[in-house]
Amino acid sequence: MRLAYALLLAVCIAITACDALSAFGDYGYEAAAMQNAKLRGMPDKRLLRSDNFAPENDAVDAEERGIPGLLKLKEFAKTKKNNGRLRKYASLVTKGYSDDAIFKTWMKETKVLDRVYNSWFRLRKSDKDTSELMFKNGVSPQNLYRILDKRGVGMDGMYKLWRDLGLDERRIYNIWVTGEKKKTSGEIYEVWYKAGKSKRDILSLLGINQRNVDTNYNRGFWLCYN
Repeated sequence: MRLAYALLLAVCIAITACDALSAFGDYGYEAAAMQNAKLRGMPDKRLLRSDNFAPENDAVDAEERGIPGLLKLKEFAKTKKNNGRLRKYASLVTKGYSDDAIFKTWMKETKVLDRVYNSWFRLRKSDKDTSELMFKNGVSPQNLYRILDKRGVGMDGMYKLWRDLGLDERRIYNIWVTGEKKKTSGEIYEVWYKAGKSKRDILSLLGINQRNVDTNYNRGFWLCYN
């Protein structure tokens, strides 16, 4: 048992040393890349490869969880990798590159939007900041909805986020009813109710006549306004 923990400690020390050498190498490489960049507004795409976007493997994860101490070692390595990404991002920002320029290069590096979103989010950016950048770079609200849903963002959170980004009620409603994971009318009504929408507001948004409310299949929902 002591031998196993001694080996684990040795691996941790090796990772720390490699991370330090990698950081030193990154800064040297960045300096050379900056001198040769043709466009000041767009960083060298190789410089921005702070994440290899390697696909996750559930089978490997399950196997690793069965080895004592390996999960802790994996978390340690992930923290080191995230710190390296933060340093590289901070270095680019201090050299005058905007978030938009950096993000745009990442979008060209990979077509897998989920990985781009997650990598940007790990830079301690909020869902709002990341979603705004995606909108500016041509990502559709439907694709953003799919990403947010996979991240576990609830309907109330999505609604507030989209309203902050300037989407109107009708557009939000259309995203939910036409998206990959469709929402029911009852679920959407509930979000509107929590957001302080009046009965008249909801009826107007849906184009429902007041006379038809009592025979509507969501009749139970309207009772909350009584």
